[in-house]
Amino acid sequence: MDKKRGRMPSGVTIRKNRQSESIRIDFTYKGVRCREILAINVDKTNIKYAGNLLGEIKNKIERVTFHYAEYFPNSPKLKTFGMVTSNTTILQYLNDFIERSEKTRKLSHTTIAGYGKSKNALKPLHDILVVKLTPKEVANWVKERNKTIAPKTISNQKNVLELALDQAVTDGVLLYNPARQVNASQYIEKKIINARTEKDEDIDVFTQQELDKIYLHCKPVELNIVQFWVNTGVRSAEWAGLKWEDIDFVKNEVHVIESYSKGITKATKTKSGKRYIPLNDVAISALKRQKELTFLHSSYVFLNRDKKPWEHDSFRKHRWQGRILKAAGVRYRYPYQLRHTFATRHISEGTHLWKLAQWMGHKSVEMIYRHYGNFIESYEKKKAVEDGSLVHSQFSKK
Repeated sequence: MDKKRGRMPSGVTIRKNRQSESIRIDFTYKGVRCREILAINVDKTNIKYAGNLLGEIKNKIERVTFHYAEYFPNSPKLKTFGMVTSNTTILQYLNDFIERSEKTRKLSHTTIAGYGKSKNALKPLHDILVVKLTPKEVANWVKERNKTIAPKTISNQKNVLELALDQAVTDGVLLYNPARQVNASQYIEKKIINARTEKDEDIDVFTQQELDKIYLHCKPVELNIVQFWVNTGVRSAEWAGLKWEDIDFVKNEVHVIESYSKGITKATKTKSGKRYIPLNDVAISALKRQKELTFLHSSYVFLNRDKKPWEHDSFRKHRWQGRILKAAGVRYRYPYQLRHTFATRHISEGTHLWKLAQWMGHKSVEMIYRHYGNFIESYEKKKAVEDGSLVHSQFSKK
């Protein structure tokens, strides 16, 4: 007992060295004896504080609510319990999440690549320490992304951040996940859509006049790809994975079985694998022209100048975005809008929606209604008006 400082609380000691002294608390956590130095002056008030702090810690340990990093964020003991220190950045957690997903969850390479793109989009948050990230900073990131990026994309990117930081909560570094405290929809400006006149904000199709301009500025292989794409509505990786054995020139249809991306060929998203799309005259002509170019060189239909299957992302960056649309003077849209163009054209032509869903690889018409509901409603109203006019003309003749 120190007469000047009074009785020392149990578990609290004064650690002395030649130049200074400090307060140390001693407790057991998960069967491990832990000794932590408190960065406070040694005096009667702080000794009492140390005793109270130790009591609080022991109480939380007993109730299994103690988070080591909350009290000692820079402690070497964190490694003993399999936790990272508070010096860990958002980027480190993102990298760990992607590596974990690749090794243990066995996700597809395209999903992992998507995680990588989301990580890049989160760059403004990379250098922030995990323990310093606040919901406000996440909200500001969402608002900034909303200026140029579609809401669905923002939501997907934020989801990657949430999943990565869930591990920080598990590690005991965070008490709660700051990314999950933010409702992104509150910070995203949504366009008011009039079903009669407006388009869905994620759907921005090409007009026939724009397609004609694009065709004029495509090189032979590019023209074949674009015309096949917009007339079959296949996904990006599906035209890249198309093989000659998948095409039936007798029945004029294509069997979509595989996709190709990042050098890997795999089955498409269509579970049954039975997906046939009819080929119109434009698609058939494109394939026949392509046959003269690649049939003798590979089992794949579309080959780049190195006689290898096209990487669809490379086509988008270096041909579609880098040259074709600029040369054609057509406003830039992702080539995925070619798929939307295919869908909306068939809706306007009155194609049965179940048939369209099958062609596009959806297991039900629900996805068609979800993506193209406004187009469907607009078409049905227009059709009703036309049918009404026809009825009126028939009655007038009588």
